[in-house]
Amino acid sequence: MIQRRALAAGLILAVLAPACGGGESAAPLRTTTTSGGTGAPSSVSWLLEPLFEQVDCPDRVARDGLACGIVALLLDPDDAEAGTTEISIATLAGTDAETGAMAVLQGGPGGASTDLAAWLPRQSYTQVFIDQRGTGFTSVDLDCPEYDSVIPQLLSLDFPDVDKAGQAALTACADRLADETLLNYADSALHADDVATVMVGLGHVDEWYAYGVSYGTTIAMELLREPRPGLAGVVLDGVYPISLDLDRAVAASAQSSIDAIADACAASSECSASTDDFAALLDRTVDQLDAQPVAVPLARGDNGFGFDFTVKLDGQRFAELTFLLLYSERHIAGLPAAVAAIEAGDADAAQWLAATGSRTLASAYGANDEGSYFAVQCAERVDRATGVDTTIGGFSGAIVTTSLVESCAAWPVTPHSAPAPISSDLPVVLLSGTFDPITPPAYAEAVAELLLNSSVVTQGGRSHGIWIGNDCIQRIVVEFVEGDGDTPATDCADESVPVDWFNPG
Repeated sequence: MIQRRALAAGLILAVLAPACGGGESAAPLRTTTTSGGTGAPSSVSWLLEPLFEQVDCPDRVARDGLACGIVALLLDPDDAEAGTTEISIATLAGTDAETGAMAVLQGGPGGASTDLAAWLPRQSYTQVFIDQRGTGFTSVDLDCPEYDSVIPQLLSLDFPDVDKAGQAALTACADRLADETLLNYADSALHADDVATVMVGLGHVDEWYAYGVSYGTTIAMELLREPRPGLAGVVLDGVYPISLDLDRAVAASAQSSIDAIADACAASSECSASTDDFAALLDRTVDQLDAQPVAVPLARGDNGFGFDFTVKLDGQRFAELTFLLLYSERHIAGLPAAVAAIEAGDADAAQWLAATGSRTLASAYGANDEGSYFAVQCAERVDRATGVDTTIGGFSGAIVTTSLVESCAAWPVTPHSAPAPISSDLPVVLLSGTFDPITPPAYAEAVAELLLNSSVVTQGGRSHGIWIGNDCIQRIVVEFVEGDGDTPATDCADESVPVDWFNPG
C-alpha cells in the first residue's frame, strides 16, 4: 500500500505558564525578545494573536535546555470565524545569543518536529521545533492506532490480503476522525503559516531561518511562496516537491537509489564479491521470493513490536522491507551481502532483513500520524496522481501497489488544485544524498532552477536526511546561518562518504 512505502501572527500575546518539573526551573520557551515586546507589523494579516502556554516537556523529548509549549492560533488565517487550533512546539536555546534562530521541520507528512528535539545536537543558534497540525502533544491527535496495531499482522499475511486488511484499518480510523475539522485544515500552506506565526510570536522578527527534512522541505518551500517577516534563508534536506505524482515517483526514486548503490558496490572489491550487479540481484530475488516465499519467525525482542510473530517474506514484502532499509546508510552497507545470501537460501540473512526491516517499520509508524499524512496527501497530491504503473516489474515495481486515489477514498479531505511553482530570491541550501530512496538528488536540482539564490549540495554515500552525522554538512549549515545566508563553502561534500560494507551473516 502506498501509505506504507512512501512514509513526517498583528499584536503578539504570549501567556507563559510555569512548568512544574520537580521544583527545578524550566528553560524559557521564549529565547529572544523584540524591542517593545511586539512581534510582526499589524499589516501582516495572517499573524493574529497566537497564544503561547509553556508546559512540561513529554518524557520522550525532555532534556536540559529544552522548553515546550502549546500554541493556539487561527485555524484558517484567511477566515478568523473558522476558529482556532493548537500546535505543540519546543525551543532549544543556542550557545550564542547573537546568532539567531532556526525553525526545524520534521518530515512525514505526519511527523512531529518535537520528536527531533530529544536528540538533535545543540547549535550556536536557537532551534525551534514546530509540529505539524495533528501531531505532537496537543489535544488533537490525528494518529491511527487502528492501523498501528495491525502492522505485525500485515507482515504475516499474503498479498493482496495485506492491502485489504491495511485499508480496513485505515478506513476505521478515517471513520473515527470523520468529524474532525482539522483534517481539512492541515495542509502544507497552513503548516507554513504556523511556522511563520510561531517564529515571529517568539520574537524572532529580525532574522530567522528554516530547516526542513523530507516532507518538512515542502513546508519550508511554502514559506518561500510569499514574504515572511524575518525569514532570511532556508535549508532543504531531502527535497520533497509538492508537484510529485506519488503513484509513479516512488518507483522511480527507489530505482535511482538502487542504481547509485549498485555503482558504489561495483566500485568496491569487498561489496562486489557478493554481487556484480546489485540492481539485477534485487529483481531476481523479488521474483524468486514471489515464486517461493520464506517464513521468517521473529521473537519479540527482534522485531520492534514486543511479541512473537512470523514474517511471510515474499517478493513484495521483501521489496517493502528493503526499501525501508534504503533510508539508512548503516543498513545499506549490509544489503548487497544479505540479499545475495537470501537468494542462495541463507536463513540467517533472511532473519536479519526481516528483523531489521520490521524494527524500522515499527519505529517509522510509531513516529508518524497517519491522519496527518492523509490530510496532506489527499488534499495536495490526489490531483497529480496518475495511477500505479503496472508495467514496471522487479524491485521498483513491487514497492507501490495501491494508488493514492484508492487510499484517499475513505478520507473526508477536499483535494486542492495544483499551486503555482515556487520561486524565490532568498538564500537556499539544498542537501541530497546519492542513495536517498524517496527524495533523490534530481528533485533538488529541479527545484533549484526556480530558486535564484540557491546552492545544491549532493553528497555521495549518503541517504535520506544528511544534515546530522556528518561534519561537512554540519559546517555548511552552521556557516549558512552564522553568515547571514551568505553562500557557504561546499567543496567538502565533493568527496563521497566511504561505505563500510559488511556481511550481516
